[in-house]
Amino acid sequence: MSLTGHFFAICCTLCWAVTAVSFAYAGRRVGSLPVNIIRLVMGVAFFALISAVRFGTLWPADATPHQWLWMSISGFIGFFLGDLFLFRAFLLIGTRLSMLMMTLAPLFTSLLAWLMLGEALSPAGLLGMALTMGGIALVVGERGGAKDEQAPVSKTKGLLFALLGAMGQGSGAVLAKLGMARSFEELPAMLAGDAPPLDAFQATQIRVTIAMLSFIVLVTLLRSHRRVLKAHTDWRAMIALLIGAFLGPFLGATLFNKSLQYVPSGITQTIVATVPIVIMPLTLWIEKDQISRRAVLGSAIAVSGIFLLCH
Repeated sequence: MSLTGHFFAICCTLCWAVTAVSFAYAGRRVGSLPVNIIRLVMGVAFFALISAVRFGTLWPADATPHQWLWMSISGFIGFFLGDLFLFRAFLLIGTRLSMLMMTLAPLFTSLLAWLMLGEALSPAGLLGMALTMGGIALVVGERGGAKDEQAPVSKTKGLLFALLGAMGQGSGAVLAKLGMARSFEELPAMLAGDAPPLDAFQATQIRVTIAMLSFIVLVTLLRSHRRVLKAHTDWRAMIALLIGAFLGPFLGATLFNKSLQYVPSGITQTIVATVPIVIMPLTLWIEKDQISRRAVLGSAIAVSGIFLLCH
């Protein structure tokens, strides 16, 4: 396996860590639904601008119907349904327990990648995945402050939503890799490196665009236009959203798809799952949170797992 894929996944993790802090700040000011749709609209605008410069067109004109179909399904399941369930779980059971459930995402990714793409991890890779997920669970499963100890409205429903969020992320990643081939016939050659995949930038553009359209439909059904429009008057939230949209749906998601082209889907998802650990120094600096010994231990275990994944 090329270390290039691991490098892209680590860069994606760093981008998404900053994105999470930016979106959390914006969400506290304007709400989660406006954050979800505005971040994607901004992301689509970034894609259209760069695509016009790189390819002379606003859309991925070179993508085949096969690629459009599977990237669209991936965007709907991964970026729309996955995030929708995750944000709902945040409200019901809190951030820490939700993120603990999200550590199952690499398992779903690896299982689906094995069933659909024939990808299998080595014993060292499986051990690395187990260590990384265990380290993450140790960190995010730690008892938090009062904000994290609020009584959930429905713990069972919250756990179910978090589980569906993990499944959405995992299946979205595998479907994205499936959609990088020009057709089912070219899939084995692409996985073997003998056929070029869809450009990661264009692949992400399709996924983000479909997710944006899905959220627009949701906002229309919920008649939440006023909430979204009102959010634009909060300039601090908009700056945070602009930073988060560039590093998240635009750059981070592109790096994620780029990583998928070099390494098994489960490895990419496992490395990216360390976002809660990468966030810790940011929250220490910005929110003056304290980092416990348990968090340090969990981080060390997770990093050792990533070390095994990269070998």
